[in-house]
Amino acid sequence: MVSEQELKEYCLLLRTENISIDDFRAWVVKSGIELKGDVTRGDFLKLKNGSVTQVLKILSKLVTSCDRCAGVYNQKVFSSRSEFENCLSAIEKACSQGVFNSISKPSWFDTLDKVKFGVEDYYMCDNCHSQWCIVFPEKEFNGEWERIS
Repeated sequence: MVSEQELKEYCLLLRTENISIDDFRAWVVKSGIELKGDVTRGDFLKLKNGSVTQVLKILSKLVTSCDRCAGVYNQKVFSSRSEFENCLSAIEKACSQGVFNSISKPSWFDTLDKVKFGVEDYYMCDNCHSQWCIVFPEKEFNGEWERIS
């Protein structure tokens, strides 16, 4: 059985590209991750066979972020431009306090699973290494804030 700590370690290795998706898949098969309440059969198959983006999305559900970064702003699609502005201000404040570091778009991250309309900025939590994305407003779309890994 895999401990949450071991899962976190492999998640971090994959996030930071210290192991390949193939190495991660081999570890999933070898470690015999058990299908518990948190891991559906579909999620397990994605862990074994999915893209890096799919794997990290599942791992983001299984391995929680820390209170520092999760508390910056609620993940959501914004219902107004003012909500976007409030989130952006909270992110800027978090960056100045050392919670987040601005990062380049992760090479593994693709947005093919959903349509994104605006420019995107990416951040990594300095504590738990969770990665976050803010999508800027464009036309009718008011933007979005989400944890991507």
